Amino acid sequence: MKLIKLFSVFFILFFISLNTFSSADNKVFICKPIAASVKLSDGKFYNETIDDKTTPLIDQLSISQFQLNDDEIYYKNNKDREFEQLIPSDYFIIKESNNDKTNLFLEIWNVFSQWDQKLNLKGFKTYIYPYRTSNDVNYDLSMKRISIHNENFKTSEITVPITQDRPSYLIERACEVETKVKEVEYFFDKSFGKNLS
Repeated sequence: MKLIKLFSVFFILFFISLNTFSSADNKVFICKPIAASVKLSDGKFYNETIDDKTTPLIDQLSISQFQLNDDEIYYKNNKDREFEQLIPSDYFIIKESNNDKTNLFLEIWNVFSQWDQKLNLKGFKTYIYPYRTSNDVNYDLSMKRISIHNENFKTSEITVPITQDRPSYLIERACEVETKVKEVEYFFDKSFGKNLS
């Protein structure tokens, strides 16, 4: 219960300053899952790609969207949610301390770092997405780190469950733009430049 309260405070603080956004005039990408991976209790990984004969994990995944609006980016995890603003990961500075809330975030960052040893995210811009399920009564919380490539528009999404006893998992998606490519290229040139982290 204490963990839920701490994480709920985090959600409130960040979502007060953020807003949801929906407009047909913005640059929208449709992102379909092409690979997925789960870290098992023995430390090994279960992996799937769309080229496998059977894909029980990928078959359960939703199609997501992201939307470009000037210098901001919004994300829609599935068709039932609104677009929600993503937070650039460089807004976060996580250090170990005696504060339970800070150490919770440090644990999450450590999980992200463990996945980074498996991934090659050169050319990606990374965002944080505090996620709460839409059920207001029995909701679950998790932290997502979404990385978007500036050239091929693939995404890498790591999810760390907070209130559920479930392992972290990775989803890779391939995205197709729904509107003008020129506008999308302008957004990335303006926002990220040539040197991406």
